[in-house]
Amino acid sequence: MIGISSVGSAGGIEEEALTAQIIKGLEAAAAQLDLQQQRAFTAVREGQVEEVKLLLAKAGDELKRASEYSFNQTFNYASLMVLPGILFGLMSDKRRGRKKVNTSAEYSA
Repeated sequence: MIGISSVGSAGGIEEEALTAQIIKGLEAAAAQLDLQQQRAFTAVREGQVEEVKLLLAKAGDELKRASEYSFNQTFNYASLMVLPGILFGLMSDKRRGRKKVNTSAEYSA
């Protein structure tokens, strides 16, 4: 079975390989048909090949768009989770006073 995950960001190379695999499957299925059905298949084969290429390109575009949207949502939710932590960190931070340095001459022992 061919998964849509094989249509990745590499674009044309994987798409061409996937198209060739689908066309090979179509031809294998056509070889099992009788003579009249094979002629009908040959008549519409080019249209089917173009349709397969169009569908794969559309699926690749939709996959890219969906992954961009999901990354956008992930970073939005992560920023909402980080903001309270930053505010809590700023409020709970204690300022330390300066150390008292004894500069008197009596202390030099």
